[in-house]
Amino acid sequence: MADWGKLKVQEEVPLAGFTTWKVGGPARWYAEPAAEEVPEYFGRAKTAGIPVYFLGRGSNVLVPDEGVDGLVLHGWKSLLDLGRVKDGWVVAGAGVPLPRLSRYVADLGCSGFEFLIGIPGTVGGGVVMNAGLRVPWIREVSDVLESVVAVDADTGETKEYGVDGCGMGYRKSRFQEGRDYVLSAKFRLEDFSKSREAIRRLTAHHLEERRIKQPLSKQTAGSTFKQADSGPATGWDIDRAGLKGASVGGVMVSRKHANWIETGKGATSADVLALMDRVMETVMRRFGVQLEPEIRLLGK
Repeated sequence: MADWGKLKVQEEVPLAGFTTWKVGGPARWYAEPAAEEVPEYFGRAKTAGIPVYFLGRGSNVLVPDEGVDGLVLHGWKSLLDLGRVKDGWVVAGAGVPLPRLSRYVADLGCSGFEFLIGIPGTVGGGVVMNAGLRVPWIREVSDVLESVVAVDADTGETKEYGVDGCGMGYRKSRFQEGRDYVLSAKFRLEDFSKSREAIRRLTAHHLEERRIKQPLSKQTAGSTFKQADSGPATGWDIDRAGLKGASVGGVMVSRKHANWIETGKGATSADVLALMDRVMETVMRRFGVQLEPEIRLLGK
């Protein structure tokens, strides 16, 4: 039995409602920690031999149907501090939604964060996945990131990593390895050359591009597969393989954007995984292209 002391921990908490796909099972243990409590959660979990997993707004993640046999720390109601530090920086808690960060920086009269407005994740998730856009130009969290404060999962110590120490790459960072829990991130404010009206227009442009090209009204987790280093866009490969509208159970490849998978009534995580396997096998057979999932399977 785990001894959580005075920490607030719930058992068998359903996670599907905390994700954008709305599928999956429960967390064996579940908590919504304050920043100062995170080291103690890690310490008690380590003593009990319980693995710890992290959840933000639940985009870009799939919860298995059987649930997660561990402690899930959910930052959606905590780690929400957001503020300017002098003139050159903004510090945001890991639970801050990326669109909120985008709007906050725009209100300061600073450009460069407009690309975050339509990404349905948190600062923590954005750092972990190095979230961003590839079209019409490459723009990622690492482009504006200065440093990250995280808790070391093994020692419970709080550490600060400069961006060069974060191992940032295309949809990856050192924090995917599960050794650290992101508490906050510091971002650079560099471009004050644009008017607020110009920033608003660019922000609106990003939102309109997403509305036109992506199935935002559906239950999705964003891009399902990473973009290849060269060649056509992943969605184009899936489309020309004739997979738009392909389905397994309650899950379907979006007819609007082939690299997005939609869930509906009766959908399960097993359906999502089966459809992903079908897409990967078909694209490999047709074009010799090995697709790599962008989605993380929580607890695996």
